[in-house]
Amino acid sequence: MTLIPYQVDTAYWVPEPTHGQSELPIVLAVGSENRDYDTLTEAATGLPVQVVIAAGSHWARQTAGTAHLPENVRYLDKPLPFTELRSAYADAAMVVVPVHDVTNQSGVTVILEAMSMAKPCIVTASRGQRECVLGPTVLADGQLDESTTGSRGPRVFGDSPGEAVTGLYVPPNDVAALRAAIMHLIDNPELGRELGAAAREAAINHFSIERYVESLGALLGEAQAPGVSSSRTSEPAL
Repeated sequence: MTLIPYQVDTAYWVPEPTHGQSELPIVLAVGSENRDYDTLTEAATGLPVQVVIAAGSHWARQTAGTAHLPENVRYLDKPLPFTELRSAYADAAMVVVPVHDVTNQSGVTVILEAMSMAKPCIVTASRGQRECVLGPTVLADGQLDESTTGSRGPRVFGDSPGEAVTGLYVPPNDVAALRAAIMHLIDNPELGRELGAAAREAAINHFSIERYVESLGALLGEAQAPGVSSSRTSEPAL
């Protein structure tokens, strides 16, 4: 078996200027599959940010709302057209992908779209979400656990072990750690820009549609039996 990373259209999800002036930095969360928005909502309560949760999507339309929303959290339960979603990414200071500790790769589409648009991501360090973001884990006390960096990101499938950090992880269901990670990027805007730039480069180098097609094509070529032609001929009908 060969691991082929997921893909994103890096020609569509491109960095662009913000479309308006927000009084507070915008923290964007998108999608609903296996999302842990209760933890995000609790973590964001009282922070100097505006959280926008776009829980409706073209892939998972189930409601992923929360029991109570603080004043600085806005919840959208309808899917956003791609043009509006791209604008939402552009206006965000960061993208947070809080998921439960599941074994499938929940959140991969949002992560790669955000990376392609040069946005820093904060991602739950779930069992299934490993190969997109390269970065340390933020702990509840705000400290960075660098020991996890080597086991995540594109290096999982053998690509470029020396690449730059592209985002941050937090432990599953950890309100304090997610709160600390958000404030870490708010207090260090230059770090956010650096992470975003590295994320865009990683999206192009490892997760573009072109890279995906090349990888699949190479595997199909290797799988072809020796001496068997790839072209098919037929005898004329009699």
